[in-house]
Amino acid sequence: MVTTHLYDGKKSLPLDIELYQHGNSLPLGKKDPLFKKKPELALGLIDQSLVKGEQPEIVLIDSGYGNNTTFLMELEKRKLKYLGGVAKNRIFEQKVQVEEDDVSLNLRRVVIQLHQPTRHGDTEVTLLTHLSPSVADAPTVARLYLQRWSKVNLKRFSSSPRGQKKPKPKPTYDPKHLHVSTSRLLRQPSQYKRSP
Repeated sequence: MVTTHLYDGKKSLPLDIELYQHGNSLPLGKKDPLFKKKPELALGLIDQSLVKGEQPEIVLIDSGYGNNTTFLMELEKRKLKYLGGVAKNRIFEQKVQVEEDDVSLNLRRVVIQLHQPTRHGDTEVTLLTHLSPSVADAPTVARLYLQRWSKVNLKRFSSSPRGQKKPKPKPTYDPKHLHVSTSRLLRQPSQYKRSP
C-alpha cells in the first residue's frame, strides 16, 4: 500500500491511497502492464495532490524512496522540496576537487552509511579515491575498504594478553607495625650527634 498524507507538524491526515501489487500476483509478473513499482505509485499520488491544488511545503519520504535516485529526480522536475530517509548501508558517491597551492586533484568521495556504529560511534565512513568508476565502482571501493578492517585481528596488537593490570591497593597506616626501614633506623643508636 502506498499513501499520501497531509501533515501539519502535529497530526497526519490520509489523502490518497494506492494498492501495490507484487509482480508475482499478476499473470505476466513484472512485465504485466498493470504492474507498477512503489515509487511510480507514489509519484502518481503526489501528482493527484498537485492537481487538487494541495501544494506541499515539503514532501516527507521514507527510506525506500530516499534511496531511489529516479524518484528524487522526478521530485526535482516537479520543483518540490523534499526530506527523505536513507536506508542503512547506503553508499553515496560524488565528484570532488581538492586544491593545494597550484595542484588540483579530481577525486571521488564515497560515503558509506553503516548498519552499526564503529567502536568510536561513527555511523558513516567517508573515503576519497582517484580510481575511476570503470576500475572500481562505489560499492567495490566500499567493500574493499570495509574488508580491510574485518580481516585485521586487533587483539594481536594489545599490549598484554592478560588484559588491563589491576591497580595496587594503597597501603594503610598501622602505628603498631611501622615500616621496616623506619623501625630499624629508630632502634639503632644515633651515629650523628647534634651540635648544640
